[in-house]
Amino acid sequence: MTTPADLLTIDQAAELLGVSAPTLRRIRAQIGFIRLGPRKIRFTRTDLDAYLAAARVAPAPTITQLHGAHRNPPPCPSRSQRKTRPTGIMTSSGMVVGFRDRQAQATTNSRAR
Repeated sequence: MTTPADLLTIDQAAELLGVSAPTLRRIRAQIGFIRLGPRKIRFTRTDLDAYLAAARVAPAPTITQLHGAHRNPPPCPSRSQRKTRPTGIMTSSGMVVGFRDRQAQATTNSRAR
């Protein structure tokens, strides 16, 4: 059974949780409390501990846990490793001709006509 010495006031419970008294008043229904009168509210340490345990968020996995201890994570592509677009023009025969080569072909064809 809970004795009066085990009960915490709003200010004591707020200090224990690290929140302000108004914040504790807003979230008291989530924690659980004891009403001793119309304006007298007390909290048990057990209820506060249970609230903290339920609110705990598990840590995110590390890169080693995600990729395995024996493998390194894939490297980020640097500018030199990025794929670039071809700078040439594809001809009807399927060959890729650079811009300067295409320009030279065009001038040669225009001279031949």
